[in-house]
Amino acid sequence: MSGQSVEAVLVDFGKRMDSARGQYRQFVADGIGEGEQPHLVGKYSKRQDSKADAVVTDNRILGSGDFYKTLCEQDDLEGRLQDRKSLEELQQAVEDFFKVKPGNFGRRGRQDNISASRAVYCFLAVVKLHYPGVAVGRRLGICGPSVSRAIRRGEELFQSRVDLQVWWDGS
Repeated sequence: MSGQSVEAVLVDFGKRMDSARGQYRQFVADGIGEGEQPHLVGKYSKRQDSKADAVVTDNRILGSGDFYKTLCEQDDLEGRLQDRKSLEELQQAVEDFFKVKPGNFGRRGRQDNISASRAVYCFLAVVKLHYPGVAVGRRLGICGPSVSRAIRRGEELFQSRVDLQVWWDGS
């Protein structure tokens, strides 16, 4: 149930939490009794237009290759279906761009390059790569409102610095 709240799942099993929990446990026990269900197990495949554009997908989620290509061409989904940098990879790239010494990125404070790098990191992670702000905040050790403020600062920096935009487009 990673990524789901307990209440959101249990609401399907009853109105009262104690009875919903019991119904959920019974549902799981019944499912275990049915054994392995091969049709429910993902079969991952690599989709690619070229060797450089390989993407691991699951046909049960995104459907046929033609449907997937159609989705990739939609402007509002741009970047969401392609492989994306992990938060760790993004952090390393931002540290390199801002020349932040290893270990200093997580430091709190208002040192110009560290503060700017953290703000740009938040902006890129949440706005450009579509990571949840909570995950970004957890990685930096900051709360949601701080992430929101950092995103705004990061966006201002990103919009005002052509070198940053060129670097991002090339990465």
